[in-house]
Amino acid sequence: MSGQTLLLIDDDDLLSEMLASLLELEGYQVVTTADGQAGLDALAGKARTGLQFDLVILDLVMPRMDGIRFLRLLPSHVAAPPPVLVMSASVNAELMGQVNSPFVIGWARKPMQPRELIDQVARALSGP
Repeated sequence: MSGQTLLLIDDDDLLSEMLASLLELEGYQVVTTADGQAGLDALAGKARTGLQFDLVILDLVMPRMDGIRFLRLLPSHVAAPPPVLVMSASVNAELMGQVNSPFVIGWARKPMQPRELIDQVARALSGP
């Protein structure tokens, strides 16, 4: 687990800071951005250096660019997109149907317990 780099995309600064701290205590490196456009920029920037994020943790409801648009644009910004764990306060069948992306490997309902997030991240990084 140590050394894996996560991209956390969420417009809630306090939540992002808390989640980043929690994941860093587990040995992950965490980069945070506040919207989908900044997330795409971070992914593209890291790809230019020959590196990539191991996992994206994505909120769906954000200003400037939401998570659904981020997922639609992801393949045009990064040749090999990382897996995406979606976080939302309104996870339901309708929303899941709108998010039609092969990169989404899991869903987390906000608010979540810290241990639940850690377990979901570990499962996502361990593969299918």
